[in-house]
Amino acid sequence: GDKSYHSACFKCAECGVSLAAGAPYHLVAGAAYCKLHDRRRKITRDKLKVNSTTGEEFYVEAGTGRKYRRAPTADGRGGKEYFEDAAPPALGGASTWRQDAP
Repeated sequence: GDKSYHSACFKCAECGVSLAAGAPYHLVAGAAYCKLHDRRRKITRDKLKVNSTTGEEFYVEAGTGRKYRRAPTADGRGGKEYFEDAAPPALGGASTWRQDAP
């Protein structure tokens, strides 16, 4: 649904500039970006992906292939929170087949 933001708190996730009423911005995964940083985000070499199961957005870092989410930092600029995929279930495990299936 729609989110409401306190005007003093509505800032670019990259540079922290205030996004006052009428200022152009773009929301990505709940983070707001000013016009300049939205453009830079779009041309970055890191690829934005979406988890088909959860719908969560994440990035794949160019060169390393490491996955990360944008994460808030103390200075309000945002950073990278790296993560690994959950290990797939072992073959023959209860989540991969049913013993009572014909």
